[in-house]
Amino acid sequence: MIVTTATEKCETPPRARPSRKGMTYRRKENRAEKLVRDQANFSNYPDEKLVSIDVAAWVLDRHRATVWAMIARAELAAVRIGGNTKIRVGELRRLISGSK
Repeated sequence: MIVTTATEKCETPPRARPSRKGMTYRRKENRAEKLVRDQANFSNYPDEKLVSIDVAAWVLDRHRATVWAMIARAELAAVRIGGNTKIRVGELRRLISGSK
């Protein structure tokens, strides 16, 4: 048994990872990183591009719940892909410009 005092740090050994020679791993983007990327590039996106509810809320300057309510009232068209709901950039631009 190892006994440590309050001033000592107890170091744990690093976990052994299986060796996979020649393989590279790309870290998956998290939700916040995707949101920042989409906000920065929104003006360059084509009208057919699909964006998340979070991006739509940011573009419309509304809360996410308000965007969901707009979808429920059919003010905003949404596309379901699997378990995700996406909105076309062209639909957001149409809503911003005020044309129907």
